Amino acid sequence: MPLRRILTLAAALAVCGTTLADEPIPPVQTGEVQSSPPPFTRTEEREPCSNYTTERRPLFGDLHVHTAWSFDASSQDTRNTPADAYRFARGAPMGIQPYDENDRATRTILLDRPLDFTAVTDHAEFLGEVHMCTTPGEPGYWHPVCLIQRHIPRYTFWTFGAAGLSYKHRWGLCGDNNALCAAKAADMWRQIQQDAEEAYDRSSDCSFTSFVGYEWTAGGETGENLHHNVIFRNQQVPDRAMSWLETPSQVQLWDYLDKECVAGKPGCDAVAIPHNSNLSGGL
Repeated sequence: MPLRRILTLAAALAVCGTTLADEPIPPVQTGEVQSSPPPFTRTEEREPCSNYTTERRPLFGDLHVHTAWSFDASSQDTRNTPADAYRFARGAPMGIQPYDENDRATRTILLDRPLDFTAVTDHAEFLGEVHMCTTPGEPGYWHPVCLIQRHIPRYTFWTFGAAGLSYKHRWGLCGDNNALCAAKAADMWRQIQQDAEEAYDRSSDCSFTSFVGYEWTAGGETGENLHHNVIFRNQQVPDRAMSWLETPSQVQLWDYLDKECVAGKPGCDAVAIPHNSNLSGGL
């Protein structure tokens, strides 16, 4: 993503953050904060940032993060959760694949310096199915598609990624009217919100901003795709993360954000950032 776009998004959405310069910005005095309110409206309850300044400064983050809850990342033996991803973004080390015979990570990664903001954007498509396929005891755990997911993971890009997205095919493990998968996806969406909230620094330190988000992953029958990372402004978000499987086109994505976010939830707002648009083919 171009740096200009990142800075623009940070300026529009982020309500806190710290400078990454070597010299910290001196705290703003209380009187200065009161006499010079920020040129934006807060849509949530939080302490004013002690290091707020009217001058522009760059903030660095990541708005496209997948975890073990996404079908593609899971197929690559990613085992880290959204909570793990947020800890990593805030500067904690994280173990990654390959894993040994005792399920211990054989590699560890660590950022040179913590990020200012992050949005975990797991795919809304098959969010419930991935949980069902990878969690013993869940409905559908022994379904053939789930066996492929666990034991021949490279074929997941065909079952979920190609046939699943292109033809919006759920493979029969979701029960009547896809109710089982919808219920599990709703559980995961609530957990995504909780993990983002727990990572968010609402104190006056303003050291880290987490955004609730997800990826809407459109795919055509002949390989076209147009994906959007949907990033919400605050904790006021729709009750569901609507996926490509429920939307004939991106027009319905805009309608969903208008009706179930802007109009349906007081204080809710969002941006949808496209990627892979060079392969959209008119989607």
